[in-house]
Formats: sequence, structure tokens, C-alpha cells
Amino acid sequence: MKMFVPSLRQMRGWWYRRLPASLPGWHRKRMAGFGRRWNLEEEGWTQEGFSRIFFERVLGRRRKGRILELGAGDGLVGSLGRWLEEHQGWTATCEEPRDLPLVQLKKNRPNAECLQKIDTEKILQEVDLLTCRSERPCHRILQLMRKNGFRPRVLGLWNRSRRPLWAQRLRALGYHPILCQDRMEFYQLR
Repeated sequence: MKMFVPSLRQMRGWWYRRLPASLPGWHRKRMAGFGRRWNLEEEGWTQEGFSRIFFERVLGRRRKGRILELGAGDGLVGSLGRWLEEHQGWTATCEEPRDLPLVQLKKNRPNAECLQKIDTEKILQEVDLLTCRSERPCHRILQLMRKNGFRPRVLGLWNRSRRPLWAQRLRALGYHPILCQDRMEFYQLR
């Protein structure tokens, strides 16, 4: 009986991923399906497990890339960039506009370039992966992408409300959802 339960959960996840993203309730289920895609509920529960799955499945075990983290906070909690930096040799640029978290960020992430304000337009051309944990930078990034046409390969956006707004906006720019961990939604360029 135990063998049947995971396959049933996977089938439900497959079905959830095919729901239209137009209604908020359906969007939540849909993103839950993307979480089940690679068994995040069990193997990706910790940040270490999630980072390993993300590296293997989404980044294709690519070493030596560049990540931009906007709203990085202290650089430890929920940071995908820290794991990629320590384990895979990626370079990280972190932006944190608040003073106290910026001090902690510089202390916790000595190898990363930690800034209070960055020229997002210039950096956006050079990144492979962009994560954003605040709504204001998300809007800024979306405007730059529309204006200049720059497209990072993978985007990770914090969706506090869990509404389908980001999915709809990013679909118009050529992105599709690939993974969801709690309220952090990841989109990949088609």
C-alpha cells in the first residue's frame, strides 16, 4: 500500500500542474503541483535539500554561474545563493536596502558582493539566476525586462499573496513555472 500512495500523489501533482492559472485557488493548487514535481514535500523540506534538488533538476548541475539576490536579508535564511556559492562555485551579488540586515549580510556572506543599492539594469545582463524576496524589486525587475528585453534564465519571485498575478505577467514575457517552495515561485525562460 505504501508504494501506491507516492504514485497517487505524483498523479495528483501532474493534474494540478495542468490547471489554468487564472483563479487564485487554482493557482495555489497548480503551484503545489510544481512542488510535488520533484518530491519537494519530502526531500526538499530543508534548505539544503531544496538547494540540491534545484541545482540538479533546474540548473542541470551547472557549475560557475552568477546569481543576483534582491532583498537578501541576512543572507542565510532561505538563501539559494549561499548554497550555490559554497558548494558549486557560483558568484553572488546581493542587494539589501535596509541598514541592519546589510551589516549582517556582509558578515554572513563574505564571498558575495553585498550592496545597499545596485545598478539592476547593468547586472541583469550578466545573471543566470535571479531571486527576489520583496515586491518592490520584483516590480522593478519586471519593468526592466519589459523595457530592455533582458531575460535571466531562471527567476525566483516571492509571491506573498499566492495570487496568479506573477504567473500571468511572466507568461507574457516567455516564462513558465517550474518549481514552488512555500511562497517562492521559480520560473524558467521557455
